[in-house]
Amino acid sequence: MDYWIQLATTPQPFGGRRWWFVCPQTGRRATKLYLPNGELTFASRQAYGLAYVCQREQPHDRASRRAFKLRRKLGGTRGLDSYTPKPKWMREATYDRKLEEIFAAEEIIYAHMEILDRKLDRLLGR
Repeated sequence: MDYWIQLATTPQPFGGRRWWFVCPQTGRRATKLYLPNGELTFASRQAYGLAYVCQREQPHDRASRRAFKLRRKLGGTRGLDSYTPKPKWMREATYDRKLEEIFAAEEIIYAHMEILDRKLDRLLGR
């Protein structure tokens, strides 16, 4: 294929310009153009209806990823329900707030695990 891709610029707040691709299909500015399997022209993610992996995650998977990420930020290295000590530099109120965020994410995970457990019990006739 032989075709042109247009470029556009926008001024930046502290001087200079930012360069963008112009999507051939939608006419929108884009930082990247994609060429999915079976397609012949490059276009933006929106033009092809592409999504990021995290946008396709189930709620319990998203909650699990969030809980582990928050635990790592606090210095924890273990899994769910593990004790995560307060970092020396962190204020007590901040630590408590972070723990509440972790517990909220873990509640979603546990609710999903209960649903799966009940389904398994029904399948096994317990």
